[in-house]
Amino acid sequence: YKAAQKLGKKALEKAVYSKNGFVPQLMDNRNDWPFALGEAFSNVGHFQGAPDPEGKTTVENMAQRQAKGVASAQARDSLGICFLHGASNDNEMLVSALNAITGLKFDMQRYLDTGLRSITQMRLYAIKCGHKKENDSLSARYLSAPVRGMNKGKALAEYFPQIRQEYYKIMGWDEEGVPLTETLRSLGLK
Repeated sequence: YKAAQKLGKKALEKAVYSKNGFVPQLMDNRNDWPFALGEAFSNVGHFQGAPDPEGKTTVENMAQRQAKGVASAQARDSLGICFLHGASNDNEMLVSALNAITGLKFDMQRYLDTGLRSITQMRLYAIKCGHKKENDSLSARYLSAPVRGMNKGKALAEYFPQIRQEYYKIMGWDEEGVPLTETLRSLGLK
């Protein structure tokens, strides 16, 4: 991103990045829209969400799946566990292990609310530091249609604004991506 800025407009059109310069991991994520969205909406600068190994995500349920996945992803990340490790997406097992290790009495809702609370706090801090809706984005090329793979010829750019707005709504944020007062109250945040 930084090099492309120095090289000019044509280089920026070809650069692949999310946010203001993060480079996607390992593969062309234009064929993995849930992963791409996990980078666009992340508060931590890299993928944040739930992978979709079964391929059940559709354009219609993408925002819902991302919002649901980000709560469990942040709760898992708070435990210091990477989603690439084995059964790390087995939330029931993680809650059971958390309770066994700490003696706490988490149920699934409390576990997910912990993730949402953390996401919301990070979001509020980012906004305080100048984060805007435009920062929840991907580069033009990242949003473009890949030339091969399961999304061959389909561009995420066509759906991205709608998915982002729906994601904000599900997360309890306004149209600019700012958490609503009711959302803060429901999570016990002042």
